Amino acid sequence: NHERPLIVNRMTMNTHKMALPPTTDGPFQVKHAIATNLVEQAQHAATQGEWEKHPGHDCFIAHSSFWKMVNFGDLFVGCPPWSGIMVYSMLLMTQLRRWMIVKSNQYGTFHMDDSKSWRHRTQSAITLLHQFSDEDLKKATWCPIMNGEPKTTEALLNAINCGKLFQNQKLGSEIPRLVQPGYEEIYLKNYESKQLYNLIQANWNSKKRWIMRLRNVFQKR
Repeated sequence: NHERPLIVNRMTMNTHKMALPPTTDGPFQVKHAIATNLVEQAQHAATQGEWEKHPGHDCFIAHSSFWKMVNFGDLFVGCPPWSGIMVYSMLLMTQLRRWMIVKSNQYGTFHMDDSKSWRHRTQSAITLLHQFSDEDLKKATWCPIMNGEPKTTEALLNAINCGKLFQNQKLGSEIPRLVQPGYEEIYLKNYESKQLYNLIQANWNSKKRWIMRLRNVFQKR
């Protein structure tokens, strides 16, 4: 059904319990054999219940018509808040419901460990903010799916990219740049019927402290 996407959340596998190869270098055949062996080990671990719940969302399956409705601009994958934006976009533009978000199994997708490097601050908050202009930082405040404060350069950059997508297309418009021309009515209908403004408000409350820090940076420049 072109209106019903599917999201499959990966299982996280503990590689400390797996027989990892000493190297992954070599021709394609060698790399393919290594990958196949890892998948087989992961499948066995899954059947034994040796896996952990993976936070966030990973594998997005949607009809090609969905991708024509949205514009993801400069947003890049693998760093927050990209997975949240994907879920939110599907809520906005399709008939996505909670039961369409499922857990993986031994035949699905796996995540080998989960370092969550984006959660670990590599520099002070102020140093991080001073890498970007006031104009860019203000764009980040438009991002509706941003739980708390970005702690790495990549996470802040993606928050800025997210904010660009949710700025209104033009003055007085209620349509964000995320929505491609011609699909405005679908956006407005789903936004109202699914009460997505409640989700936006919840995320706004979670980033209030970060917004205050931004204001202090602006005042000192």
